[in-house]
Amino acid sequence: MREKPHLVIIGGDIVSGHVREVRGILNALAPLAKAPLGAWYCHGNHDYFGGDPEELRANLRAAGITTLRNDSVRLRHGNGSLVLGGIDDLILGSPDWDKMTTPCGVPHLLMAHNPDHFYEAQAFGVALTLAGHTHGGQIRFPKGPPLVRQSRYCLDEGIYAFRSSLLVVSRGLGSVGLPIRWGADPEAILLEIVPPR
Repeated sequence: MREKPHLVIIGGDIVSGHVREVRGILNALAPLAKAPLGAWYCHGNHDYFGGDPEELRANLRAAGITTLRNDSVRLRHGNGSLVLGGIDDLILGSPDWDKMTTPCGVPHLLMAHNPDHFYEAQAFGVALTLAGHTHGGQIRFPKGPPLVRQSRYCLDEGIYAFRSSLLVVSRGLGSVGLPIRWGADPEAILLEIVPPR
């Protein structure tokens, strides 16, 4: 929050194995909701491993963080607005593109935990997709590929472009399986989005 973001996105997998795990970090997450355009969340595959995902959404809501699950909202900023969408997890969720695009139209900015949503998002006309899921490989040798690939399209980390759409894949902050990272440091990213001239 020292960077003063207008909008905060949390891209899923906020827990490792059970939805109740989020209770221990709610106090740390609550300040994110102070961003002028709010803090927003979409589900990842781990968010479905144990417990009721509605409990997770309720706990985040109590901390001021709104979950978008196959839904979208129009956010006003300055003299303009943007549509923010959140698609459900590709692996264990139930993604529904028609439901997500119904309230406000096609999102300008899409939260999609799994980067493999990217090509479908591009086909719908989404300008920017933000994803995670891969941990950047979590463990990788210098200048080498990830030891375990979490994207069937090899969208491991960084920025990708296809036609008129962009994808940003964050390595995220946590780990999965082993509590270590090597060669794929954790990251929280700050993006500056400017309107076209």
